[in-house]
Amino acid sequence: MLVNEKYLEEIEKRLLPKGASFSGQQKEVILNSGSANVVAGPGSGKTTVLTAKCALLLTGKNSYTKGTCLITHTNVAVDEIKISLNKIGIKNIDYPNFIGTIQEFFNRFFTKKAFHKLLGDRRFRVLEDEEYRELFEEYFEINKPHWYTYRTPNVFNCNPKLRINGDSSFHIISNANSSYKEGLEKSIEQLFKKGLVTNKQCLELAKWYINNNRDLIRKAISQRFHFVLLDEAQDTNELQYTLLNEIFYDNDLSFQRYGDPYQALYNIYEDNSDAWVPSEELEVMPRYDISETSRFSEDIAKVVRNLCIEKYHNFRSLNTVDSFKPHFIIYENNEDLVNTYRNLISEKSSVSEIFSSSTKKDAILSVKHDDLTEIFSFYTKPTVKVKKSQSRVKQTYDYFLSLIAKAQNISVKEIKGMLENNHNCKSFLSLGVKSLLLGKEINEVQLYVEKTLAELSRTLEVELSITNLRDHIGNFQLEIPTTAYGKY
Repeated sequence: MLVNEKYLEEIEKRLLPKGASFSGQQKEVILNSGSANVVAGPGSGKTTVLTAKCALLLTGKNSYTKGTCLITHTNVAVDEIKISLNKIGIKNIDYPNFIGTIQEFFNRFFTKKAFHKLLGDRRFRVLEDEEYRELFEEYFEINKPHWYTYRTPNVFNCNPKLRINGDSSFHIISNANSSYKEGLEKSIEQLFKKGLVTNKQCLELAKWYINNNRDLIRKAISQRFHFVLLDEAQDTNELQYTLLNEIFYDNDLSFQRYGDPYQALYNIYEDNSDAWVPSEELEVMPRYDISETSRFSEDIAKVVRNLCIEKYHNFRSLNTVDSFKPHFIIYENNEDLVNTYRNLISEKSSVSEIFSSSTKKDAILSVKHDDLTEIFSFYTKPTVKVKKSQSRVKQTYDYFLSLIAKAQNISVKEIKGMLENNHNCKSFLSLGVKSLLLGKEINEVQLYVEKTLAELSRTLEVELSITNLRDHIGNFQLEIPTTAYGKY
């Protein structure tokens, strides 16, 4: 432990601001070598603690024989941890170590093997929900009953599940309406056989593979890893958490789960209970807290600890930053809210030079985009989920189509049909896509989209416009990579 403490001092110098050091709570967690639940409050330095812990494990005496496994929920978190490890001097994460997302972990170790058992050497591709829905609609058009003239059902609302039999044959079940149930399930099965799968299906495959090879898997896992770190444990769903415990818990390795159950997001809008509840696991898993925050002052910490799903008694601020007391605004409409918010910012700017000189953006946020849409008539979801499996050209084109569809209050599919027979519209929109991806000025991109709208307006004999078009284009441009080259 003395060797670890000495190395920890080196890590502090590289990871923390000059003169700063890990707190007593942080050190206790970093140096702990057993299985545990670690409850880390907002602004408590959880990611830095995880990085330091990982660095100690990757360079410790056990690192020569067994690996460290760090599982988190997003690629952003993976990159953040790897960049921090690089600062310490750890550049390559080689076998037998693993640092990746929870989807990547299940897919690499279990889903891939399960898929090949069912379909041989066929490769599979995991699709984002939107892309899967589009492909499903194409297949459903072929498989639906000949008399079915209604809208294509939302495939995810029908709760399709993969059922695998003892002889490795499989079929799809769902709670779809009987009028189109057969066509829906046949479409999903055809997509699956082509190797086009959802994240949910990947987890179903992993579950099947683990259940059928439990003892062999547990033995292989304990031989490969001596330490497993689960980040953002509160966002792990019930099936993921069950499977992780199935392979890691009580298996001759240390399994530490890090997160904040008071910030659980996964089941916030569902009727399910949280999977990771440290207070209910005290008999089988010790709990450690990192409950000191440097993100905001005690004025805000007081509100946070009393507004959680249960009281967060030991959460407190280190008071290393100044914060204004929280304000509660009651408003009648969007104009009232915006004006009150602006006046509040102006008032605080007049009493605080630090706040007044801040270059950070001000924003009105909501838990759900729909809430903002109800308050602000001009609001449209500003970001786009960039898909690695889909070209930037298609994503940009589809984004413009969605804006136009919303302006006309019709589906994207109908807009595509209108453009199919209008060469000028397609030409203008294509030039807009090209301009955006080449990093041209927003004014140029906006001009081509407006020309598309004008052409459609003449065709439909209806005036079309998109409120705050410039903002939509700017927000999209921030999310999707652009290039200064001719090839895009």
